[in-house]
Amino acid sequence: MFRRPIVRVWGPTGRDLAGIWGQSLVSVKVTDNRGYESDTAEIVLRAEPPGWSFPSKGTLYRVELAWSDGGPAFVGQYTVQRVGGGGDPGSGTTLRVTCRAADMVDKLKEVGSTHYDQKTAGDIFRDIASKAGLSAVVAPEIAGIQMPYRLRWQQSAIDFATALGDDVGAMVKAQMGRLVVTKRGEGKSAGSSSLPPVEVRYDPNYRFEAEIEPRPQDSEMGGDWYDPAQAQRRREKVQPGYSAGRHALMHPYPSQGEAKLGAEAAGREHGRNSGSGSFEMPGNPLAVAEAPVICSGFGADIDRTEWVCSSAEHVVEPEKGWITTVQVETKGSGDGKKK
Repeated sequence: MFRRPIVRVWGPTGRDLAGIWGQSLVSVKVTDNRGYESDTAEIVLRAEPPGWSFPSKGTLYRVELAWSDGGPAFVGQYTVQRVGGGGDPGSGTTLRVTCRAADMVDKLKEVGSTHYDQKTAGDIFRDIASKAGLSAVVAPEIAGIQMPYRLRWQQSAIDFATALGDDVGAMVKAQMGRLVVTKRGEGKSAGSSSLPPVEVRYDPNYRFEAEIEPRPQDSEMGGDWYDPAQAQRRREKVQPGYSAGRHALMHPYPSQGEAKLGAEAAGREHGRNSGSGSFEMPGNPLAVAEAPVICSGFGADIDRTEWVCSSAEHVVEPEKGWITTVQVETKGSGDGKKK
């Protein structure tokens, strides 16, 4: 059965602008990124000067993508960041509107200094979110992590939150009016439910590229910390579960617990860097950052690899169709066993 993509772009007045633009709409591209990098949307319209009209910076759009046969929709909210136009005699003139996710509020970018004593990671993330005017959704396995001391010194709120997330193995993202903190690589949504896997089947009509680097990975990862009782620097070691190599992190941690968490997170991250790829497929609204990606028909090496989506790009051209491209990396199997 023939199906067609449906695009809706709701403007600040609540009207579906895509319906008004009609055949003037060339394409809508939406990109879902992991963590700190903001999600984006790009709208391209056929227009001719001097009749075109640029939306003002900060204009709010809500984008929905779906198939005409009733599949689930992809939804995102974005604000206009920049606009421009161009053209040539062969292809005509177009107006381009570039937007970013509406959730990266200015308060998250404000630089400041503070410190936290004897708090949990959940306490800290919730405080950051509250001061930015957001609610916080923190995965339970992250929220309860004890942080004896944490210093924010001349950092933006989102940089500080991201650095904390890196140390405890979490992904931090401003999303839908919330600061969402999930365990990195676990394929979980904001509510800690499992993200549906994205299935990619080999099709000669779609492009793909995958690279697996059979390099040694760390059998031991070390994180140093200062022990005031013994007045010496000590090392907390974990075993990520691989077969070769030892690695120690450069900077010491303020406590034994944080050193162990940092070593575990680094071990998992090193495991994720052993393969990467890019796969095109028919438009799939389930494709979002951090979702597990299951390949089939590409050969045993690619099919057996545990892939995780690092970003998903959805391009809809109403006259042509809807293509989803997922950038992937290996999941990494480190389980952080203490030595």
